[in-house]
Amino acid sequence: MRFAYWAVAFVTAFALMPFALAQNQPPTAPDWLLQLPKTDAQRYRALATGADVQQARTLALADIAGQVAVTISSASRSHLQKQRSGVADAQTQNHFQLSVDGQNVPLQFSNVDTEKQYRHGNGEVTVLLSVDKQDIANYLKNQLHRYQGLQFPAQQNAQQQLLWLLRYKQPLQRANAYALAYQQLTQTKADEHAKQQLAAVTAAEQSLGLRIVGSRDLDDISAAIARQAPAHSQPSLWLQLQQTHQQRKQGTRYQHRTQLLAAVTEPSSPFRELHRQQLQVVGEGPTAAAAAHDAHNKLTEKVTQPLSQWLFDGKNN
Repeated sequence: MRFAYWAVAFVTAFALMPFALAQNQPPTAPDWLLQLPKTDAQRYRALATGADVQQARTLALADIAGQVAVTISSASRSHLQKQRSGVADAQTQNHFQLSVDGQNVPLQFSNVDTEKQYRHGNGEVTVLLSVDKQDIANYLKNQLHRYQGLQFPAQQNAQQQLLWLLRYKQPLQRANAYALAYQQLTQTKADEHAKQQLAAVTAAEQSLGLRIVGSRDLDDISAAIARQAPAHSQPSLWLQLQQTHQQRKQGTRYQHRTQLLAAVTEPSSPFRELHRQQLQVVGEGPTAAAAAHDAHNKLTEKVTQPLSQWLFDGKNN
């Protein structure tokens, strides 16, 4: 009887083993993980794996941004960054840009569909995303409409024309880039308002000039600004630069605050001021000289951006 008992117990345990092993085995990965996503006439699709859902979505959208770039014969750039605030979990931020006709134009997605999602045994997540091509076209068209009100003041004097040009040339270039992107994406003729206004600006530039006026210690700042502005033997306007400095020590490190006052004025006495802007940067370093050098580099980086972004209030940018 004892032998029979152990035999029954062994047979029972053996019979249950396949079930137990099946319970411990990881689920079989779905077939779609091994298939290339199919982009069709209506939708872009991309497959990506990340440490979590947000990162996987970011990587998939970066892939789609690249597909959009190929469609409109442009370059694409994506930025993936993790930041921590105290003990909070890392937050992922995404930025997508297209480079069209030498201009960087932001690209954003709406109505992103998660068609499939799978969590792997190691915790990673794979997602299959799709974006409607018409949504992207609508986004480009909406951005283009933001610049429809820009009209070169052909009937005003040279000073007003130059002031307008400094403020709106770069936004017009961006608008034209959006128009080109929309045209290539949809294979339809885009609005040529920005192109026409740029032609007027280019023609006017031949007779307009901006003189940069500043002390010798601002020579490299002045040169960086001058590279963006039209030049003429008889400038229509002056851009007068003045800077002030403040420095302090915090613990073992130094901070150096530099303020740059940029004033657009008439080119002759009494040099009536037409526009002004003040920039401020704070440099840091282990010595006073290092902090001052860091502040100077930050200021130089600011003024190498388009004039419309730092000299004016950013409207229509």
